[in-house]
Amino acid sequence: MKFSRRLTAVGVIAIAALGLSACAQSDDANGSDDTQSKDPVVIQVASSSTPMTDVVLAAAEAIEDGYEVKLVETSGVFTPNVILNDGEVDANFIQHPPHMEDFNEGNNGTLAVVQPIYYVVGGFYAKDLKSLDDLADGAKVSIPNDSNQGRALGLLESEGLITLKDGVDKFDAMVEDIDENPKNLEFIAVELANANVSYDEADLTYLLASYARQLELFPDTDALATDQDERFAVSLVAREDNVDSPEIEALKRAFTSEKVLETLESFDQPAAFTPAK
Repeated sequence: MKFSRRLTAVGVIAIAALGLSACAQSDDANGSDDTQSKDPVVIQVASSSTPMTDVVLAAAEAIEDGYEVKLVETSGVFTPNVILNDGEVDANFIQHPPHMEDFNEGNNGTLAVVQPIYYVVGGFYAKDLKSLDDLADGAKVSIPNDSNQGRALGLLESEGLITLKDGVDKFDAMVEDIDENPKNLEFIAVELANANVSYDEADLTYLLASYARQLELFPDTDALATDQDERFAVSLVAREDNVDSPEIEALKRAFTSEKVLETLESFDQPAAFTPAK
């Protein structure tokens, strides 16, 4: 009987050892040890319309291992800044630096430029005009109500349709800074999100190439006058508290990848979306 009990005891020990080994193997299989790969870090990027959303999706394909880009589609150009500033997303891709700076100033924002991605052409478009020379006295001119307003007015000045007051930087100009308006143009300031609607209602409308593209209009073939300036590069934007984080650094590499460059070059009239330096 003693011998039998000893065998039993040894058997119990052996079974217990096998059980521990099985548990260890099970733990390994379930990834409880340090060698198991972790879930990717998800980076949420807000954007509102094509071609910006196309660039975000291209960056999502290019992002390095360990990260995943999630596109958060929103409406307009204000909401993406609000949710980024509030920490609901990690970055956004909707704007150039002057627009971001206007948001920060008016909303106690802490947004910061990560990387300029492409320069966008702005221009004036009209349904019924072949030249700015055909613009009638008292014509209705739709211009942006944001930081792009000075850009639009500066273009009109360069075309000889208005003059701005002395000392006014054309990129900072507002309607009240107009000094001479010989054709008595009536200016209508609209949100960028409504600019395409105003194209049907105004005699002349200022559109960024990204919005014009939605109407199948292009700077090279449809605009009556165009402008492009490096300060208006559409840029990847984050917050001051995360702009130097590993996640945003990885996002920056994805946004400056060959995949994104190929996407920009695939657009209709790619010269309207020239990659930033």
